[in-house]
Amino acid sequence: MISASSARAWSLLLAVVFVPAASAECDFLPKAAAPAWVTGAPGEAGFYTGVGQAPADNDTAPQGMERAKQAALRDLAGNIEVFVRNELRVQESAAGAPGELQSRIEVESSTETAASALLGDVQTDGSWLDRKACVVWTRVKIEENVVKALQKKQTELTRLKVLNALVQAAEDSASAIEGREKALEQAAALYPRIDYSFATDGSNESYFRGAIERLRGTLAKARGRFDINAREFAVAEEGLQRARREPGIAEQARLATGARDLLVRVAASAPYNTAPEYWPERATWALAEFERDTGNPCEARHLLRELAQRSTSAEWQGRAQQASLAACGAEQRQTQAFRRLVYGREVQLLCVYQLGAKAAAWDRACADAQALLSGSGALQVRVPKASAAQQAAWAGQCRSGCAEASLRKGIVVVLYAQGAMAKRKNAENPMGADHQYKGQVNSYVLDDGRSGFSDQYNGIGGWNPVSPEMALDVLAIQAGRRFRDKATAHYAAE
Repeated sequence: MISASSARAWSLLLAVVFVPAASAECDFLPKAAAPAWVTGAPGEAGFYTGVGQAPADNDTAPQGMERAKQAALRDLAGNIEVFVRNELRVQESAAGAPGELQSRIEVESSTETAASALLGDVQTDGSWLDRKACVVWTRVKIEENVVKALQKKQTELTRLKVLNALVQAAEDSASAIEGREKALEQAAALYPRIDYSFATDGSNESYFRGAIERLRGTLAKARGRFDINAREFAVAEEGLQRARREPGIAEQARLATGARDLLVRVAASAPYNTAPEYWPERATWALAEFERDTGNPCEARHLLRELAQRSTSAEWQGRAQQASLAACGAEQRQTQAFRRLVYGREVQLLCVYQLGAKAAAWDRACADAQALLSGSGALQVRVPKASAAQQAAWAGQCRSGCAEASLRKGIVVVLYAQGAMAKRKNAENPMGADHQYKGQVNSYVLDDGRSGFSDQYNGIGGWNPVSPEMALDVLAIQAGRRFRDKATAHYAAE
């Protein structure tokens, strides 16, 4: 409503600005005294009113009256908007804090009630012509009950819209668990307050009650998984940090293996590209950083390349691609291969040779292999407590897998030579004779009793002038070198 002082000010202003030309006539409406509503008197009980004015003379009467009516409609819309805002604020303050989010949206949406939506119910209540100023005044009105009914409908439809948005937000597995829980909390506070008789899509309170109960279960499980992942991830990071500080590689491997198992479990809890936690990406990144920091750049590069290939997140792809440029030479590939094989594992080392019916421990082969495996992070490297004959029998039988219970747990590395030792007289040799091994050389790996890497070749050594034992030592060095190279190619494969 316009106040009396405002109306008088407008009349004075218009009288100055819109002074009609000498020939202009302003008598297109009957002469009458100014109505009370022109001077700012209170509106009519039971109605919302709006008052507008515009300059007009006899020649521009239709246009002037239309402009005055439009101004009155704008004034009416402003009065209705103030009511709607105040009414909603009262409702929401009574609803309390849980309704804070939706109340703001409801106010913003409901106050968009346009005059055009009410035109069918708006009445032109009167017009008056200020002949002296050539200004036409118009008042329009609409029943309060019509406005309240429309406002009620707008409010309920808006609340339904907000409720649907909150339920969708709670459903969104790509959103943070805290945000989903907050959305569900607000939906639970909002749905009982809605009058569903205004719904145009068949929505009802029973449907939303069921959806909210279902989401409570879903989010409880998601929260449980999130808390488990967050806890295990933190424990794993602490374990990797302790492992970094450990100077002994066996103890480092023990600490790191437990942490790595936790990270593998965290990574398996969700697919790649599951925002916002990105558990697989975070776990893979943590493992790659540890491998890089502990002298295994080839494995770090492998993990980062896998991350870049499997994640569609631009951030994770960028980080992984940048970090995967580390050098990876032959020595680092050997480190990668044997850490993949024995890091954090218990290892049995079975080294034996058999010449005809005689079996004996192949000590030189075991010495070189033990140094390689221990330096690669094996928790323990031990030789089976069995006779050389029994070990030779196992070595010959288990190449494709093993039924022997003692060889079915952990890693078993087998180096086995089976053949004959030739001897020739050599007059130029102070020892009187040379010795040469002829036969097969086998190297293979069992992982929990199952066949892994395997290599076999026919070995013919050079004539050794010292002794059969020396000939076997030279063979052991050659066999160990071949095992190292072949196993590296096998286990370091991408």
